[in-house]
Amino acid sequence: MAEALAAFSVAANIVAFIDFGTKVFSAGYRLRKSAHGALDSNETHEQMTTDLANVINDLELSIRLSSTDCQLTSNELGLLDLAKQCKTVATKLFVALEGLKIQGKHSKWNTFKTALKTVWKETEIEDMQMSIDRFKQQLIVRLLASFRLVSNPQSTFYRVERIDENTQGVGEKFLGFIQEARTWKADIIDAIHRDKASAEDRGLMKSDPHQSEREVYLQSLLLRRLHFDDMEDRHNRISKAHETTLQWLYKDPGGINATWSSFTKWLSSDSNLYWITGKAGSGKSTLMKYIYSDQRTFDGLAEWCGGKVLHTAAFFFWNSGSEMQMSQLGLLRSLFHQILSKCPTLIPVVLPARWESSLVFGDDPQPWTLAELRQGFELLAADDLADKRLCLFIDGLDEFNGNPMNLLSLLKDIDFSPNIKVCISSRPWVEFEDAFRDRSGLRVQDLTYRDIQAYVSSHFLGHAGFAELERREPEYASQLIEEITQKASGVFLWVNLVVHSLLAGFGNADRLSDLKRRLDFLPPDLENLYRKMLKSLDPFYLEHASQLFQLIRASTSPPSLLCLSFADEDEEYVFKCKVRPLTREERTFKADVMKRRLNSRCKGLLEPMIKKSRAIEKPEKSIADHTVQYLHRTVKDYLESPRVWNMLLGACQSSFDPQLALLRSSVLQLKTLHPHCLNHEIFWNNVKLCITYAKALDAQIPSLDLIRVLDELDHAA
Repeated sequence: MAEALAAFSVAANIVAFIDFGTKVFSAGYRLRKSAHGALDSNETHEQMTTDLANVINDLELSIRLSSTDCQLTSNELGLLDLAKQCKTVATKLFVALEGLKIQGKHSKWNTFKTALKTVWKETEIEDMQMSIDRFKQQLIVRLLASFRLVSNPQSTFYRVERIDENTQGVGEKFLGFIQEARTWKADIIDAIHRDKASAEDRGLMKSDPHQSEREVYLQSLLLRRLHFDDMEDRHNRISKAHETTLQWLYKDPGGINATWSSFTKWLSSDSNLYWITGKAGSGKSTLMKYIYSDQRTFDGLAEWCGGKVLHTAAFFFWNSGSEMQMSQLGLLRSLFHQILSKCPTLIPVVLPARWESSLVFGDDPQPWTLAELRQGFELLAADDLADKRLCLFIDGLDEFNGNPMNLLSLLKDIDFSPNIKVCISSRPWVEFEDAFRDRSGLRVQDLTYRDIQAYVSSHFLGHAGFAELERREPEYASQLIEEITQKASGVFLWVNLVVHSLLAGFGNADRLSDLKRRLDFLPPDLENLYRKMLKSLDPFYLEHASQLFQLIRASTSPPSLLCLSFADEDEEYVFKCKVRPLTREERTFKADVMKRRLNSRCKGLLEPMIKKSRAIEKPEKSIADHTVQYLHRTVKDYLESPRVWNMLLGACQSSFDPQLALLRSSVLQLKTLHPHCLNHEIFWNNVKLCITYAKALDAQIPSLDLIRVLDELDHAA
């Protein structure tokens, strides 16, 4: 250690010259001539020459003392050579400074650099500045090498005596030699972070698992810096699952005809991603919280671990919370805090620069950056994790406030790790469907019909108010639970709000008409949800979204994906399209494209509905026949309220008429209908639809446009 400190003494003298030169050339020394022609300023000329002379003397002394040591390392020899170069430049600067003394009268000098131009050429000044900057960069490189030599447990310079939390780091000791300690500390930490070396290359890996008191202290300090105030807030706010719900998750989904992937099989398998999706308000977050707290989850993961130690971490995005709760930076800080709290030996592996600067200086005050944490996540995914395995639970990807592709890029890192699994949830946005459609997963609203029944029943049965309703209106009471379940359309949030409203009505002895009105009323909390969903629409697609909402409202019945696809075509397509049946592949392609457009433009407010009377029944074979409807009846109420509807109409700048678009769609459906499907009823129903939409056309639509479309109808018929 003594030899290392001697090297730091040489480095400290180099620092003194660099700081002097930097101050000189950055106008740190300001000069002016007095009335007598002598240089005068807060920093006098005499003081400058004295300071520089002292720097030169210290450099010369440290060079002379170090040159007598025959056992210098290559790094120490490099420091010695750098000190000699600094002495040469310092001497040249001293000569120039002396030359200013004997000059005659000159105009006012604002700075030493200005004065220096009277004795040096501009190129000489630039060379001097460049030399000082180069010396600083070279010195930082040498200092890092020295720090690593002293800190590396494998080095002969490593301190073997007891190290407690009060022990100074080697960098802290070095800063005691110099004046501008804060600036140099920041510069050296910057250099540590710019270095992309691994933990092993930095000499951070220890063969001895024992940790000193100081290392334990620095780990706790680093973890405190990762933590943020509302890190657990969203998880705590999510309602717990009702005691009789979600039990299906840990059961067999039903073999070859199952509509979802077995969660228990995924837990114990080598498959590394499970996607839970569902419409807004369907209970995805509640399900994720349930999963993360149920012992059966950890029992299944234990099988996957095969004797290795399991560690878990969870993050719940929330776009109504703080910036950290909806950002990738918050996600990574939270996950790393949880993982590294349980596995502190991973800190040097995933955050090597942060750990090195902490060891050297006792702390690293730099703010966390997304680049640093993303690199850490890549290192985590690439590490073999020795005797450990990780499972991450990330809820609400759709509540992330950035580009979803950035999250998908992060998750791709896990694909290459056999030791990390992740369970995620999100709404079925296009980006997520494209990324996860082939992965294990489930759709929540397909599986909660009986849960909703059980939830409503448990709140009503045994309630004095409901018992009174059963006495007064036995027929209505017997149908109420089933009516709520069917009207829910899988939106558990609506169920929760309506049930509590009805319970209040029972307690208030509401009339039957009052209870029916409560059942049809849009709860304020749900309105807030829809308002946020509407605000999340991409501004680029807002006009297109407005057109789609208008088409749904104008349609005489929920349109199929194929019908909506035809209505969404360019105006001239109806005339260019030939009279011929679409193949199954063409129908499916058009429906798929329309589904993606709905997803990206409307963000779940409109969605294709699979034709089935119960979630457990099989869907229709052709996606083209799936009807497009509102996420829930209350979405219709919200969007068609005067204020919201006027806003949507205002977003539509072009001359768009939904009746004309639906008329063109009806004509196109006739032109492309397969002969096997064509019968008297279907034919005349389409013709009647065309007449209905033609009669409803806006009076502002030119009659020529209508006549052209009706002529095309006649041609198709």
